[in-house]
Amino acid sequence: MKIVIYYKESSIRRARSHRFLVSSKMKTRTFILMSTFLFTVTILFADDLKINVSIDDAMDRFCGTWVNTEYSSIPTQKDVYNRDGTWEWWRKVSFAKPIHKGKFVIEEAWIDSEGNLWFWIKHIGWEQDYGRLDKSGNVWEYIYDYSGESLTEIDPNTPGYRIRYRQ
Repeated sequence: MKIVIYYKESSIRRARSHRFLVSSKMKTRTFILMSTFLFTVTILFADDLKINVSIDDAMDRFCGTWVNTEYSSIPTQKDVYNRDGTWEWWRKVSFAKPIHKGKFVIEEAWIDSEGNLWFWIKHIGWEQDYGRLDKSGNVWEYIYDYSGESLTEIDPNTPGYRIRYRQ
């Protein structure tokens, strides 16, 4: 027994155009889904984004006079970092002469997603500090003589924690 099925040409055209519409809808949905996914991932991991900063830009933002009069004398109350890569430390803000002088380099610097400047500073012949300059440029927090992995936060309870304010 032979079965013959007859189709109208218009039915075939409708089926093909329907397949095209489904395909377009799928592409649109897939695009929207992927865009939403990528946007969500970007937002979730935005805290991990780092924007590298040139050493010159970091020096421009960092250099100046830094004080904390709450320190008795150790650590020093006043630190001056000059654009030429030299530093001077005063035991007391009121002292006429520094107790130490030296040279420093900023070895690496970047800006986090909140606009804070993070950097490694090497005092030649002394220690290496890991620091953060807040986005206003007026508060410098750092871990003195830090030699571990990069941190994402500077905890005031960490040994060697220091904080200074721009004068």
